[in-house]
Amino acid sequence: MKSSQTALAESTTGLESGSVEAAGENAVTIENRFGTFAFDPKLAIAFPRGLLGFPDHREFGLADLADPRLTAFKLLQSLADPSLCFLVSPCASEGGPHAAADLEPALADLSIAREDAAVLLLVTVRKAVEGIQVTVNLRAPVLVDTRAQTAQQYVLRNEDYRIQHPLDVA
Repeated sequence: MKSSQTALAESTTGLESGSVEAAGENAVTIENRFGTFAFDPKLAIAFPRGLLGFPDHREFGLADLADPRLTAFKLLQSLADPSLCFLVSPCASEGGPHAAADLEPALADLSIAREDAAVLLLVTVRKAVEGIQVTVNLRAPVLVDTRAQTAQQYVLRNEDYRIQHPLDVA
């Protein structure tokens, strides 16, 4: 059985800069602050309700970033709006930062089978007095059904998860 992260990578990865040909003739090519990316629409992730704060944006691609400093992250790119993209951090749905007791009800609410689940954490990067601060939203992860290629940002019931959980990206 494939891990959730392997399934996520195989079913939803957008193609990196310079690989427009590999994405096929129907590729959606997008230039943004991270580079030029080509996405195969057949691999798009559908967000039937959009993301929190962006309810009208429902089709996204997922891509690796070319910058070697950003290998721990992926790009979640709106296929309709080149200016709307998010850094995300894939994490394990088992043994990751979320307790199974918190993820199981969320997956059940969304009708996502555990073996088809992948978890993405939205990343925030900002300048602070101490330097660059990188945080992830543990409270509202993006839960992906890798089989159906659908996703939803889900607010977990456990309030102990921080919205701005700091990451050590030394």
